[in-house]
Amino acid sequence: MPEIDYSLGISNYTILFCLFALTSLLLDTYKINNNFSITKISKDNVTLFIFLLTSLLISKASTFPTFFFSFIFLLLHYYRRFFNSTSIKSLFQTFLLPLLIVIISFLSWIIPKSNHGSLAISNPFCFILDINSQCLNSTFNNPFTGWILQDDHKIQLLTNLPLFSHHNIIVFIYIWFISILPCFFLGTYLVKCSINPYVNIFGNLSRYYSISTALSVVFIRESTRLGGGHTAHSYYIACIFSLMCLSLIIYEFIPSSNYSSLILFPITLIIVLLFTYNNTNTSILSKRIVTMNLAKTKITNNVSLTIQENNYFDSSICTNSNVIRETFGLFLDDNGCGTNDLAEIKHSLDSTRSNVSINADNSFIKNWVIK
Repeated sequence: MPEIDYSLGISNYTILFCLFALTSLLLDTYKINNNFSITKISKDNVTLFIFLLTSLLISKASTFPTFFFSFIFLLLHYYRRFFNSTSIKSLFQTFLLPLLIVIISFLSWIIPKSNHGSLAISNPFCFILDINSQCLNSTFNNPFTGWILQDDHKIQLLTNLPLFSHHNIIVFIYIWFISILPCFFLGTYLVKCSINPYVNIFGNLSRYYSISTALSVVFIRESTRLGGGHTAHSYYIACIFSLMCLSLIIYEFIPSSNYSSLILFPITLIIVLLFTYNNTNTSILSKRIVTMNLAKTKITNNVSLTIQENNYFDSSICTNSNVIRETFGLFLDDNGCGTNDLAEIKHSLDSTRSNVSINADNSFIKNWVIK
């Protein structure tokens, strides 16, 4: 899935880990037997469930408003059932730590000065706040131009259709009909059809996340250009919510069907074909291979390092491995040592605190933070 491929390459990866862990936790509640019954979630798993939801909320500043309103809607949905069955003391003990974590994370985002500006409200509401001349300029610009995954097979398919060849139409279809609406309808299906009460909660979370994403798309902008660049992460995540819902639907409903084998075969075939397609020349992995092959003949700026390759470099960013030397080509000098750009990545992978980014020519940290 291109959204997963993209999100793993940026700071969205923490949200992915939380969603995958949350789905795995829900799958553990199914007891595979003749009745396909539901096992009661343990107290430890309830704590883990709350921790994962808290982690979703604080993982990324740009998705915080979307997850925040999703959880508000979810609490409003369950508040009677929850508050009637739980004492005030128990509620306080359960939510005190998550609340403190959220407050500290929120303060860590708003206190430092950001080169992305802050959150703003969309046109025409920005005229009320009089946000420079950007509000007037945003009247004539699509805030989400460039914020769809061009390498996505879904986008390439739409581009080849005559009626949908215009870029703004493709952006509109992607945001609403590929990202938001499937998330809502799949979540609704889980709520109405699943026999698992925990999966019902996840279905409602998916529904409310899609609604919150829709509100973010319509109202939330960046204050610097009144663009929707950071809001885009919310609808990328909505696609992944849809995938998680689909996984839960397949896991619960297909085994109980009389035609499970007939249903599973085309699903398996489609998954294999999608994985094969996604790992062709449009994938991040394949693009890296092309970059590393170019490094054998000319110097490029896009150096990268896998965890396995990282093990072949010592603390001086040097290697004796002929395979690694051949792979990295001109990224290494005659002694097999890399530059500060490579050291920056290695220190990140090793969780080593250093100042190599200051002298790294193509440092992302220096470009994003220091400058």
